[in-house]
Amino acid sequence: IIYDIGFIYSICTVGGIILCNNYINHDNKLISSFRLSLVAFIFSLPISLSSFYEVNLLSIFYNMIFVPYISIIVYPLSLISFIIPSLSFIFSISIKLLEVCSSYLSTIRFFSIYLDFNIVEIIIYYLVTIFMFYKNEYRLSILLILIVIIDIMIPYLDSNGYVYFFDVGQGDSSLVISPYRKDIILIDTGGSLNYHVSDNVISFMKSIGIRSIDLLILSHGDSDHALEVDNIFKDINIKCLNTNLGDFNDLEINAMKLIDTCLYEPKNMVLNYLNYDVYDNENDNSLLTYMNIYNTSILSLGDASSKVEDSLINKYKLSNIDIFKLSHHGSKSSTSKLFIDSINPKYSIISVGKKNRYGHPNKDVLGNLNNTNLYRTDYNGSIKFTIKKNKVLVNTYVP
Repeated sequence: IIYDIGFIYSICTVGGIILCNNYINHDNKLISSFRLSLVAFIFSLPISLSSFYEVNLLSIFYNMIFVPYISIIVYPLSLISFIIPSLSFIFSISIKLLEVCSSYLSTIRFFSIYLDFNIVEIIIYYLVTIFMFYKNEYRLSILLILIVIIDIMIPYLDSNGYVYFFDVGQGDSSLVISPYRKDIILIDTGGSLNYHVSDNVISFMKSIGIRSIDLLILSHGDSDHALEVDNIFKDINIKCLNTNLGDFNDLEINAMKLIDTCLYEPKNMVLNYLNYDVYDNENDNSLLTYMNIYNTSILSLGDASSKVEDSLINKYKLSNIDIFKLSHHGSKSSTSKLFIDSINPKYSIISVGKKNRYGHPNKDVLGNLNNTNLYRTDYNGSIKFTIKKNKVLVNTYVP
């Protein structure tokens, strides 16, 4: 029970209200209501950030509306409708109104904070908070604000670049962050017909304080690469969209309705698209991306076949690639030995689902990767590359 999030919320919030009873009580009912909501917000803040990585500052004012509404209207109506079932429709209307208002207000994210609180920050935060109210030293609230601001600002002072390959099952989704967070680029969204595979991606981005994505690159319109655009867009602002060559399918058209297509100019990294030929199928028309951070090269090929790979060999000198995301989940139609020998990747990543019905990755493809450091999302889970000025570090997160 003590690990249940509802219990943790209750014990921290109610404990805070009891501790701050003298502060909350005021002759003016409106001021008293605001202080009650403020105390509840302050004492629940670390729990919200460490559990859901998001908190909306406007919730202080929302509670001033919703708590009385539930206490005075919804709760009594629930009892009345229990005793007099014929009046249950009134109770249903009150619930529907609550849901509609809550749903609308949840779309107002301008005042939302996205970040994670670790255990040390939680302890410091609560010690300062308890001391502040216990001793009536409200000037210490500045220290609480500083703790949050510092947590928000730290990523923008980080000189490292990052590349994440997310475990989204049989699909692709990766995130590239340049030094000092000048560029945030998401390549593909993954996709599954059974559930939203991007929910964990959204939670992760919130946990590291990402409020918006500078550029979404859809390598192509297959559902395992592009199905989750809607779901991500609901929570994370996306400023710019780039799509592949050739005709657009329904998923790509839907993405272009939501997000402006534009020519994004990276600020602290190199980004090049390598394909300008139009083929007769969606996979070969995949948007091929070459990126470079601190002379660490990253190559991602969508679902392009070996025919496209051969054209890259002829057009470019792609030798000694540092991080290579294999095309088409390790399918036998891609990643020829000739191409691997040509680009000589140091690290290779296969984004693939466990025991998938396609038999990916192909055993011959795996044989072509004997001289590279291979990572697979079905075995290793999500994969993180930390790009420093003079080295690259790899961490895996087992699914």
